[in-house]
Amino acid sequence: MRAGYLEKLAEVIMSVEGNGGAGVGTSNRGGTPYNNNATATATNNHQWEMVEASLYCLTAVSREACARVKSVSNAVRGGRDSPVSGDGTATASGLTQLAGMICAGGAQSASGRHPLVLSGVASFLGGYSAIWALSCPPPSILQILSYLSLAIAVPAAMEAAGKSVRSVAIASASMLSSAANSTPELYDGISATLAQAMDAALATGNAKAMNNVAEG
Repeated sequence: MRAGYLEKLAEVIMSVEGNGGAGVGTSNRGGTPYNNNATATATNNHQWEMVEASLYCLTAVSREACARVKSVSNAVRGGRDSPVSGDGTATASGLTQLAGMICAGGAQSASGRHPLVLSGVASFLGGYSAIWALSCPPPSILQILSYLSLAIAVPAAMEAAGKSVRSVAIASASMLSSAANSTPELYDGISATLAQAMDAALATGNAKAMNNVAEG
């Protein structure tokens, strides 16, 4: 999926988090952050539908976008040029920036707009787990997992968050395992974050949420 289309959707979603914080990624194809000049009124609660719809659209095209980014990553590892290098790089950078901003704002921020916005965010974070595994350092993966753990407590987002914990944990398992083996501090952080997710799922009593987190 072309980075330009994703950028337009990201601009709307960024208006939810407002000044949520710096993202994990930093730039779009022009080398500057996705701007935050989307329709300002999208931050109003009565327009949460616009944000939820943008999240839905982003998640719907996640498979294609992830495939594009994986293609670029595989080409780089193989010492080859990829015909979609520029667009794939822009896609990964823009999406990681968006994920970082969302997570910095906290699950309460999205839930405050509407519980379905939080559910949409949870699905988005799970849908792009392959990109996080390729583009984010371990601390950023833990930030995503921590966000999802908080989202599990909200009934409207419970199952989506549980599924996304599973997706992110599986996609990032190899990277997190290597980081844990090489850095004791990260080992403690990874253990604590996974325990947080499992405790959150157990507290819901929801079998689907518990199974998804356990499988992750």
